[in-house]
Amino acid sequence: MDVKRHALVLKCIKSILKEEGFSSAKPDDDLVSTIGLDSLAFARIIVALEDEFNCTIPDRELFMSKLNTMNKISSAIVSVMNTHNT
Repeated sequence: MDVKRHALVLKCIKSILKEEGFSSAKPDDDLVSTIGLDSLAFARIIVALEDEFNCTIPDRELFMSKLNTMNKISSAIVSVMNTHNT
């Protein structure tokens, strides 16, 4: 995995969570059970990340149960970015 991209995406996720009014979480914390992330906030985070990094996570991957941590969200974004930049 591209460590620099992963770190940049994590920083962006933390910033978005803060803007959305959520408390901080660790990269591997379950965002639903730890900070109470709901489906609307999840959608806003994904859209903001897709806009920020000019990419689109495939619909088949867009499940809160699959992308329930900052690390998993970051990995999905970085994977899409790497796919489009090769």
